[in-house]
Amino acid sequence: MWRRRMVDRLQTVDVSIVIVNWNTREFLRAALTSCQQHSGDLRTEVIVVDNGSSDGSGQMVREQFPDAMLLENSDNVGYVAACNQAMRRAQGRYFLMLNSDAELTDGCLPEMVRIMDSHYDIGTVGAQLVFPDGSPQPSGHRQLTLFTRLLPPWIVRHMERPRQQPVQTGGGFYDVGWILGTCQLVRAETVAQVGMMDERIYMWWDDADWCLRMARAGWRRGLAMAATCVHHERKSAASVPPLRLNLQISMSEFAYFRINHGRAQTTVLWAVRTLYSLAKVLLLGSAWLLTLGRVGRLKAALRFNWGRARFHLFHAADILWREPQPYRGQDVICDAHHRHRLPERMTALGFISLSDSPEAAEDRYAYNPSPYGTHQRVLATVPENSRVLDVGCAAGFLAEKLAEKGCTVFGIELDEDCALAARKHCAHVLHADVETLSELPWPKRSFDAILTMDLLEHLREPASVLRMLTDYLKPSGTMVITLPNVANWRIRFRLLRGRWDYEALGILDRTHLRFFTLATARELIASCGLVVEHTDVTGGVEAFAPFHFTIGKLLALFRANLAFDHWLSSLFPTLFAFQFIFVARLDERAN
Repeated sequence: MWRRRMVDRLQTVDVSIVIVNWNTREFLRAALTSCQQHSGDLRTEVIVVDNGSSDGSGQMVREQFPDAMLLENSDNVGYVAACNQAMRRAQGRYFLMLNSDAELTDGCLPEMVRIMDSHYDIGTVGAQLVFPDGSPQPSGHRQLTLFTRLLPPWIVRHMERPRQQPVQTGGGFYDVGWILGTCQLVRAETVAQVGMMDERIYMWWDDADWCLRMARAGWRRGLAMAATCVHHERKSAASVPPLRLNLQISMSEFAYFRINHGRAQTTVLWAVRTLYSLAKVLLLGSAWLLTLGRVGRLKAALRFNWGRARFHLFHAADILWREPQPYRGQDVICDAHHRHRLPERMTALGFISLSDSPEAAEDRYAYNPSPYGTHQRVLATVPENSRVLDVGCAAGFLAEKLAEKGCTVFGIELDEDCALAARKHCAHVLHADVETLSELPWPKRSFDAILTMDLLEHLREPASVLRMLTDYLKPSGTMVITLPNVANWRIRFRLLRGRWDYEALGILDRTHLRFFTLATARELIASCGLVVEHTDVTGGVEAFAPFHFTIGKLLALFRANLAFDHWLSSLFPTLFAFQFIFVARLDERAN
């Protein structure tokens, strides 16, 4: 209905100027001032759409430009949706899409309107964009094709440079394939025919899509030779992290190709973009390793390209199969976001539990159901219907699973709140510091299994505690011990760089007092009258990779990462294992 009414409405306005703003108050003020000063004799209206700015832009417009129509959104709905919102309210014969960081110059708007009035077959015309110092910017290009998008940028710039030859009739402009939407005048009748901007594109490439639809409908697109607009360029995007901005642009490009050129061309574009990023990751990663990580620019470039490749891989279904949709800033994943989510990624891969994250230090341990995680592998070593002592039982998350196997569980826990919670699942919980105990309140030689998980590395004298515990193990019982591997390749690499940085979790946990290799862990166990019967590991290849790119990362796409990581860590435990799991029995000779 809106399209049918558009041309028929009583038009008393020549140009409706549409400006979309997001946190560019000072540039918006300059843009509005230029509209007041350089509209000539044209009857204009100004519509400002503010996308949830937090810099006081809306208040500035109300106070200093009361004649402007201000539409305020509570959230950043995107450039395209905001432009459409304004066009639904516009009354002019023409719509000027003006960026908030652009300024009209003297005679710019009247010249663009003159060209449109003189050439009825032109659907849209753009101004010549210049930087504040007067140097030229790209203002228009040939129509986008897959071929030009796959070429190096410098070749594309040369090929897409339009021939600036004025037409003979009327003069003052030349034809282009598509016009950059920084300062773009569009005929209301053209919009009524081809439709407003496609809101499946959040921003970027929306102008190319719009111009392509105009071309298919038979409308010409031109650039005015005597109309100049000063463009400060990407001021709204200045606060967006580089990786997130790049992914926004990429997703809009993929959406453009899906909408206009189909899935086949989009697949080719996606494959080339992704493989190119992966190749750069390999080259930059090699260079970063050779320089021992001392070149900050290499590390930054490595993170950037891996972020691109990772996003393209994990969003392949959205890009290639699902209906195109606008990707907002919060929908794309930047590198900083991934760093904050590192504990969650490690949980999904089975290395730690979610509550091991620094944000949940007060609830440090929780059950991890991964088949390659410590908890599942320890549970498999405990026979059903056993009498079990869990030293450092936390809140009883493992005791609960053991009880499901028919086991009777006893616990020792230092934290009072955890000890109270563990009593729901344990027959008896002793609230005490195990290092201060010389004996336990249970009969000696009474436990089928004793678990010391994530315990000994926190003690001042782990050997003394382990010797005391062996007195309560049945002659046929098993002692299950888990210890982190300080010789993990990540720690070795840090030492090569002269670094030993304690962390909130992991091998260099700030609460660890003792550190073990495979050899020293075996020596500790043997010194306490125990003999190791079986050694298992949890993987430490992929989750702690310094530049987040390994074979394991790629195999995760095929749901094989966990098995690969465990296999490689088992094959080279001293180098790749994150944690050792020892199943030991009493040494009859020592006893």
